[in-house]
Amino acid sequence: MKFKASQYSRIFWLEFLRRSDEEQSRYHLYGIHHYDVMPNLECLKIAIQTVVANSYNLRSSFIEENGQLFQQIVEELECTVPVYLIESEAAYEGLLHDIISQPFS
Repeated sequence: MKFKASQYSRIFWLEFLRRSDEEQSRYHLYGIHHYDVMPNLECLKIAIQTVVANSYNLRSSFIEENGQLFQQIVEELECTVPVYLIESEAAYEGLLHDIISQPFS
């Protein structure tokens, strides 16, 4: 589904475009959690998937066509829950930097 974005959304889009590529990538900071005991990953994925399925904002992206801003909502979006086993503080810092530096899409 695609429709013209609201004026409110346009303000945020213009602010996003004003930022450098490095600043834009910070838009999608990942959540990092440390567990002493491994949680049930299937239950965690189901919980996250349920939240995303019930919030169109989490399934939205913005596209610009001929100077007009449109909001596009996908009906279904499959979530992933990546798991990393970190052996050291240096490995943690490196992984965190690599993840945050990925382009937002």
